[in-house]
Amino acid sequence: FPVTILGSWMFGGAGLDEILRSKDAFSYFIKNSIGVWNLHEIPNVYQNHPNKGLNGSLWSITLELRMYLIMGLLYICGFTRTKKSLVLTSLAIIIAIAIAPESVPIIGSQNSSFGNYSFPVFSCIFLIGGVYYIMEREFKVNGCSVIVSFAILIVCNGSQSTRFLIFLFTILLCIWIATRSVVINSVKLENDYSYGVYLYGWPSQQIAYSLLSYWTLPKHWQISLIAIPLSLCL
Repeated sequence: FPVTILGSWMFGGAGLDEILRSKDAFSYFIKNSIGVWNLHEIPNVYQNHPNKGLNGSLWSITLELRMYLIMGLLYICGFTRTKKSLVLTSLAIIIAIAIAPESVPIIGSQNSSFGNYSFPVFSCIFLIGGVYYIMEREFKVNGCSVIVSFAILIVCNGSQSTRFLIFLFTILLCIWIATRSVVINSVKLENDYSYGVYLYGWPSQQIAYSLLSYWTLPKHWQISLIAIPLSLCL
C-alpha cells in the first residue's frame, strides 16, 4: 500500500491530501485489506491512462485468501494432514473444478456460492503449483513432454480448452528451463524476486506510462524498459 499511495500521489495526477481524505480511497484500502472482494481504481487517479487501476496484482489476493481458507478447513477436517492426502485432495479439487466449476463453492464460478467466473482457471493453477511444490523431487519434466504439450496446443488451438492448454504448456516449459538450464541454476538469489515483481510490476508500469507521457504516447517496449528494472529494484 505505501508504494500505491506514493505512486498515486507522485504520478497519478491526484494530490496526497485528496487521496488520504477520499472516501473512495479509504474504501479501496479497507476492502483490499480484508480480501473479500477487490477494488482496483480510485477516482481522479491515473485518469489519462489506458487502464486506470492502481495495482492490477491485487486481483489474485482475494482468491489466494480463499485458497488458504479452503486448505485450512480441509486440514481441520483431516483431509490434508499427510503429504499423500494433501496431493490427492488437491487433485480431487482440480478435477471437480474442471468438470463442474459452478458446483464448487468459494473458489468456483457461481456467484451465489461466493465464486466468480474468473476463479476456476486460477484456482486450478494455484493448486497445480501447490502439488508441484510438494512433489518437486518426484516430478520431472523432460523435453518430450514440453513438445507433446505444444503439439496438443497447436492441434486444439481455438477450442474451449485452448486457455488451459496454454497454461499447461507454459508451466511445463518454465519448469523444464528452470531445472535444465545450467545458467539459471548457477544464479544464486537471496530474495524472492518473483513475488516482488508480482507486487510492484503493475505500479511500475503505471509510473513508466506517466513519465513517458510527458514527451510521447508511450509504446509497450518503452514502458517495459522502465517498468522491468523499476519493479526489480522495488
